[in-house]
Order: sequence, then structure tokens, then C-alpha cells
Amino acid sequence: MAEEITLTLRNNTGEIGRLLDFFEALAEDRGIPATVAGRVALALDETAGNVIAYAWSDDRPHDFTVVFRLDPGGLTVEIIDDGIAYDPLTAPPANVEAALEDREIGGLGVHLTRSVMDGLAYRRVDGFNHLLMTKTFSDG
Repeated sequence: MAEEITLTLRNNTGEIGRLLDFFEALAEDRGIPATVAGRVALALDETAGNVIAYAWSDDRPHDFTVVFRLDPGGLTVEIIDDGIAYDPLTAPPANVEAALEDREIGGLGVHLTRSVMDGLAYRRVDGFNHLLMTKTFSDG
């Protein structure tokens, strides 16, 4: 049976540590394999950091939500924010082959998230961005 756990965060960079600590404890408590947990933590770090940095165009405090859905075969993480509409899956692929000085700024977080997660999906519903990331437990 699926289990759902929700964490609400504020849009400041200190919350990334809180998110990662929360997930580490959750992963340990629920027996999520360490290789899977490490990859999910990387994706959480990158995506939450992008939400905090870019979702809102003002300097006011905003909340966003991270929903963890666990089932015996894997984990789905949904990040929900009411920021500017943005589908990270439409970002052009990062050119990781180019020399460092020739690379465009940005895009590596999306690239890393795509490479460590098994599935990504985005939708905009009623003024909220929903980024869904899935990871199965069988492939590490």
C-alpha cells in the first residue's frame, strides 16, 4: 500500500538542508536502498534549489510543498509551488561535452535530475507548478 508524506518548506536556501535531512531520515526509516536515496537526494537538492532561486520574482516569503509517495517498488516525489509557470523539462539539454568555459550558465541541475531519476513529468494546475520525479528501488 502506498504511503504519502508531505513536507512544507519556505523559499530560503536554509530549507534545502532541512529537506535533505528529512529525506535522509525518511529513507533510513523506510529502508530505501542507499544508492536510490543518494540519487533522490541529489535530485531534491537540485530541484528545490531551483524552486527557491527562480520560482518567485519578488523577495517575499513563499511556501512550497514536497510530497513523497512510497510504495513497495519505488518512490515518487512531487514538488509543488505557486511560482512563475516553468516546465524544466523544456529546458534545452546541457552541453556536457563542451569545454567548461564554453558552456551556457544553468541547465546542469535539470540534466543531473534527468540522469539520476527514472521518470520526470511536469504539469501546471490552477496556478501551481507540479514536478513529479519517480525512482524505482530495483535499479539503484
